Amino acid sequence: HVHVQQHGVEAQPAQVVHHVREAPAARVAERVDDAREVLVQVLELLRRRRARESTAGYIEYVSGRPMARHAQFVARKFDRLEAGEFNQLLICMPPGHKKSWTAQHFISRFMARNPGVPVIHASHTQKLVARWGGRIRNIFNSPEHQRLYPGVTVSSDVRASDEWETDAGASYIAAGVDTAIQGRRGGLVVIDDPLRSISDAESQTVRDTLWEWYGGDIGSRLLPNAKIVLIQTRFHLDDLAGRLLQAARDGYGRPWETCILPAIAEENDPFGREPGDALWPEEYSLAWLEAKRKEPQMTKRLWASLYQQS
Repeated sequence: HVHVQQHGVEAQPAQVVHHVREAPAARVAERVDDAREVLVQVLELLRRRRARESTAGYIEYVSGRPMARHAQFVARKFDRLEAGEFNQLLICMPPGHKKSWTAQHFISRFMARNPGVPVIHASHTQKLVARWGGRIRNIFNSPEHQRLYPGVTVSSDVRASDEWETDAGASYIAAGVDTAIQGRRGGLVVIDDPLRSISDAESQTVRDTLWEWYGGDIGSRLLPNAKIVLIQTRFHLDDLAGRLLQAARDGYGRPWETCILPAIAEENDPFGREPGDALWPEEYSLAWLEAKRKEPQMTKRLWASLYQQS
């Protein structure tokens, strides 16, 4: 860099090496520091560009953590949903595989990019989803998010964890499945784990109540062309995901884009794994999963539903 400044771009490598050898050590160190600073700035700009272009890039930038491969696969589904390739997305994965964490970051990014679309976020209890709402609000207000989408923050007027708005007009409301959503509309509805437990899943009454809530409280709140995301671990063949998939097979309602990822891959795995491969081997190895399957309390039915999503 120093030699080109003094001798022009036609300088030969040998001349550059000679110049560096003759230059004072302090000056060389200064130039190296300058080059390092420029490189850091360039890398930061590239990371920001990737964060604006994709959900996975956004999550890695805002959280400061690399995403597991299966989570990146889910994030690409979110990108396609936002782009309008489909309006209904069903995600089924085993417990503890970052499905809720990925969805929370997606909601934050979606609200920054689609300020006119109201968001409804639901789960089995109001307390749980309100806590998630606080996390999303904090992600939205984080320095990393603000570097990507500057000038838009959470409104000082409406900022509770279960109901908040942004200065640009985006709105978020959290609702438990036992909570009425009267007076609100949803352009993006994310339902994350609508059943609380195995015992709830075993109850015909609870399953019917959940079905009525989905059809009445949620169905009546949807804006035209609203986007719906259902995220859950399977508990029962007749749970909400099971009923919706059966309805689609019977020709009722809009089709669902599915992202069903078992803990251990089977034939024709949608993630492209070989049969027998673990979904997140860095966290839950195949040996760990096999040991879990052999635990005395893990019945075949529980393993098939909770871990294999079938």
